[in-house]
Amino acid sequence: MRTLSGLFGLLLLAGCYNAETFQTDFVQSTCDWYDRCDLLEILDYEDTQDCVDELFSESVAAQEGDTCPGFNRPEARSCIDELETRGCEDGFTQPSSCQEACTEAS
Repeated sequence: MRTLSGLFGLLLLAGCYNAETFQTDFVQSTCDWYDRCDLLEILDYEDTQDCVDELFSESVAAQEGDTCPGFNRPEARSCIDELETRGCEDGFTQPSSCQEACTEAS
């Protein structure tokens, strides 16, 4: 029974990944990436938390209406995975999955 309830809980959490959670994860993963590549100071952030605070406030301020129209859960998860494993030699453009995570619904 314990295994079954644990599996159910994991499935429930996986199904709850939404645009707001993605936005938070995206900001955190981006700032962690900047930190790994020693870019925080170059980008004028005091530390990772300063980066998170500023990027999150900028993303919230830029929003008008829907935070992520056409939210694509698989692409959003792929985006976060790619950001978390991205190296400094990979360049500093966003992975294409990040751009596909929030697209206008057709």
